[in-house]
Amino acid sequence: MKKIYALLIIVLLAFSGCFDDGDSDGPKGTLEVKVNTSDIIWGYPKIDPNTENDCFRDSTNAKNFGYPLVGGENEATKAIEESGKKPQVGDKINIVYLYSELGEQSDYKPVLYKGTASNNNSIVSITGVVTGEYYVVAFYDYRKGGNQENLMNRYDRYAIYTDSSNAEIGTSTPFADKAAKITISEDQTTSITLDIHENWILGKPKVKEGDTGRIFLQEADGIPTPGDPTP
Repeated sequence: MKKIYALLIIVLLAFSGCFDDGDSDGPKGTLEVKVNTSDIIWGYPKIDPNTENDCFRDSTNAKNFGYPLVGGENEATKAIEESGKKPQVGDKINIVYLYSELGEQSDYKPVLYKGTASNNNSIVSITGVVTGEYYVVAFYDYRKGGNQENLMNRYDRYAIYTDSSNAEIGTSTPFADKAAKITISEDQTTSITLDIHENWILGKPKVKEGDTGRIFLQEADGIPTPGDPTP
């Protein structure tokens, strides 16, 4: 009988090791992200009360869930049809996700931590972050979609943290291949700012063949950096 109990203890310890990655009880820190979404997109889209089928894209009153002009790419000006259905407007808030790795699509890797802010130009505070290095992605929830674990969807505007020395970009970039990890230290608060431009959009046309709608932009694809001003 003693041998059986001993074997059970060994098995239980083995299984507990499988489910505990060693991070849950580690030292923790806090990340504060000030998210500035472009005024052109903040508070939009809005349903056109005259038709209830069209949607104002932004403050310029361009209709439908259209792609804004990016880097002079003509294809980007084409509107995305909603097939006569009422557009699925998002919550129109700023959201921040932390990843240990970035995938080609926003949902390829799990979101480890998240935070939200209902007011623009305000701070999203994420506490209890296990010390380590993370990719930080902020986005404006423009259109409904995704799932509970990852709401990032086609047409959402977003920015990724980068340590780029390019003065025009600063710490904000739409290009996943320019992303940089940020270090969260024990019992410390790390503060950054991310600017989301109106034309930094997930799933832009002709990013690549077979675009599934949640693909991060890649500078390597030859898409020029948008020349719009800071939000």
